Amino acid sequence: MRSFLDADVQADLAGAVADKAAAQAALVKKRADQNRRKKRSRDKLKAAQQVEHRFLCSEAEAARIVELRTVRGGIDGPYELTEYLLTLVRRDWEAWQAQQAALLEAGPCARCAKRCRAAVRGCIKGCPTVTTPRALLLS
Repeated sequence: MRSFLDADVQADLAGAVADKAAAQAALVKKRADQNRRKKRSRDKLKAAQQVEHRFLCSEAEAARIVELRTVRGGIDGPYELTEYLLTLVRRDWEAWQAQQAALLEAGPCARCAKRCRAAVRGCIKGCPTVTTPRALLLS
């Protein structure tokens, strides 16, 4: 049977079909990666004791959260909200542990000889070794 299309047009059509197949394969892979990430997140939640929290935020804060989840997720796609928030909590916990260790290493107060508590709250007004509680707040 004789073809009505010349060789160039047939080659272009074959290339377009191959490009479409490659794009579909990439989409399938991306969806599989997203499903794998979601399943990992669900498995982590099942393994841990689960507690549900709800919070309210403004539209601007919600938009920031969406943007940060997308940017921080990288090429794998955006983080799930739970995964993103748990990562933030874990990192803050690690920073808190480092702050506690630094307070303990600071040694006793020069005036009252008490350890960590004096450094956080202050033993007396005007104590030179006082670290205000603000130093422990999120920055």
